[in-house]
Amino acid sequence: GRLREALSYYQESLPIELEVGNRRGEGIALLNQGHTYSALDEDAQAWGYFRQAIAVALVVGLGAVLAEAVVGIALLRAKAGQYAAAAELLGFAQAHPAWNAEVDEAAQPALAILRREIPAGPLSALMARGRSQPQDAVIGKVMAAP
Repeated sequence: GRLREALSYYQESLPIELEVGNRRGEGIALLNQGHTYSALDEDAQAWGYFRQAIAVALVVGLGAVLAEAVVGIALLRAKAGQYAAAAELLGFAQAHPAWNAEVDEAAQPALAILRREIPAGPLSALMARGRSQPQDAVIGKVMAAP
């Protein structure tokens, strides 16, 4: 009920943001749609919106939107049982200079899955590997992956 209602508001806001040329609002609307589709377990839809949010974030320089969209994709990977990839993405996002309390909050569901599925030592190593990867490499993988 409420998720569908939220989704409809985000869907209504996107064309408005586009019409007025608010690229920041566009990135946030795309990001919010990604999170909502993920919460509805419509992961294919979520992937598309997170990727679009990343594309806008890169063009406009929205670091927090970029980091949070990567977190969203990490959650999708974790839900799909791709724990190592999810951990590396979270490590990358945590090292991003735009990491903030809101992005950290968005990361908690993925982190909870990973802590349940991967022992602390290996999880820490995977996240460290993600922190050491250059942004271009990480974004290239995320944008190319199905």
